[in-house]
Amino acid sequence: MEDAFKVIAPQLSPLIETGKGPLDAAANDSRELRKNCFCLLQLKAYEPRKLDWVFGKIKTSTPVNTLPDNLSQTEFLIPDTSRYTGILKLTSEDLYPGGIAKTWYVRVSAWVEEDEIDQLNALAGAFHDEGFHVEPSTDLKLVSDYVGLRLDEKRRQPWVYVVSSKWLSKLGTFQLYAVKANLRLLLEYNNRIIVNLLADSAQSLNRHCDLKPGRDLLAFQEAETAAEAYRMLPDLFNNLILRPLNDLA
Repeated sequence: MEDAFKVIAPQLSPLIETGKGPLDAAANDSRELRKNCFCLLQLKAYEPRKLDWVFGKIKTSTPVNTLPDNLSQTEFLIPDTSRYTGILKLTSEDLYPGGIAKTWYVRVSAWVEEDEIDQLNALAGAFHDEGFHVEPSTDLKLVSDYVGLRLDEKRRQPWVYVVSSKWLSKLGTFQLYAVKANLRLLLEYNNRIIVNLLADSAQSLNRHCDLKPGRDLLAFQEAETAAEAYRMLPDLFNNLILRPLNDLA
C-alpha cells in the first residue's frame, strides 16, 4: 500500500512534499472524510506498537462527508502497483480512536483561456464533490516542455487534463506542433485522461491530430462545456486507477 501511495501522491491536492511518507503527509491536518476523494486513515493496531493505516479512494461513506469519529461505515477503492484495484469495507470499529485521517483531491491540469478559467472556477464546488481540484492556467510552458522532462519529473505530472480548443487556436505554428506532440505522447504512452473543451470558433484537438472518436482506438475525450467535462471525469478516472498503478507511473 505504501508503494501505491508513492505513485499516487504527486496527483493529489494539496501537494505532498517529495519524499514524505504516508503518515507524515497525513498528520496535523483536516480530518473530514469526503466521498470520491483519496483518504488515509489510521486503523486499530492488532499487534503491540504496530501502526496500521489504509490509503484509497472513498467510494461510499455513511454518513457522507463526516469526521472519522462519526463514521458508521465506508467503502474504499484500494489501488495497487501490481494488481487490479480492490475494495475494502471499514466500520468505526476498525478505526484508531482520534487517529490520523487526511483527505486529498485529485489534481486536474487545465490549459484554457482567461474567460474559461472563470467557468471552471464557478464549478469548483462541483469538481470537489467528484473528488477533483482544477488547476487552471494559460501558461504554454506547462505542456510544451513535457518531452524534455526527466523520467522522475514526468511521473509527477498530472494524470488528468482539460485542454481548451480556444487556447490551442491562440498558439503559433511551432507552439501548436509542440503541444500536439506532447499531448499525443501523454495519450498514447502514459494512459492519461485528456478532455478537450470544444469551442465553435476553433478546431478540436482530435482534428488537429487527425484522430476521430469511434474510429481510432485512442482519441481525446470531447466536452462542449466545462460542466460536461466535470461530469465525464469520475468514470474516466475510476477506470484509469482500476489497473495496476505501475502501468501509469
